[in-house]
Amino acid sequence: MVTPHSLYKLLGKYVQERQKNYRQLFRSKITEKSMTEIRGATNKSWVLGNEQFKIKIEQLTSRQVKPKPRGGDRRSEKFHSDESNRV
Repeated sequence: MVTPHSLYKLLGKYVQERQKNYRQLFRSKITEKSMTEIRGATNKSWVLGNEQFKIKIEQLTSRQVKPKPRGGDRRSEKFHSDESNRV
């Protein structure tokens, strides 16, 4: 037996109302920028969301959830003064 999900039921009191509201969720077009972010996160297995969400997921899973920053200008003073760049 198939039963509607509890969140789906919250979309309306009657079947027709729920169906109409569910369809409405998909009427807006996803921007190209969002599609690029979704594809990138999916293809590279990164977490998609704001920084606060990413930090929480990283803490919960003990797993890197986004790419590390790339190296810097190795000739710059800032690069040489940063402790994390020392081997």
